[in-house]
Amino acid sequence: MRDGEELAKWWIAQTNRPDAIFCANDEVAAGFITELRRNKFSVPGDVGIIGFDNTEVANLMDLTTIHYPVDQQAENAFLILQNMLHSTDKTLVALEYTLIERHTT
Repeated sequence: MRDGEELAKWWIAQTNRPDAIFCANDEVAAGFITELRRNKFSVPGDVGIIGFDNTEVANLMDLTTIHYPVDQQAENAFLILQNMLHSTDKTLVALEYTLIERHTT
């Protein structure tokens, strides 16, 4: 969240501000939103924000985010290791990402 607060300070200092910010995860996005609101900026009025993870924080803050199947990602990581260690060729699960639209865009 601190990274998001720092990002917001950077955004505020810009003379030519981006219209939207895509954050690496929902916690960074939450910090960004919080710092902007402390400084009387409007989300999404002044800037649109998208997080990534679809965590409880995103739900709580009504944050637009991208959901991805972390459990399938973990399974793929295991399969990659298994394939390397045992010279197998097990097929990875295709990951599907979903945009969860809320009120920050």
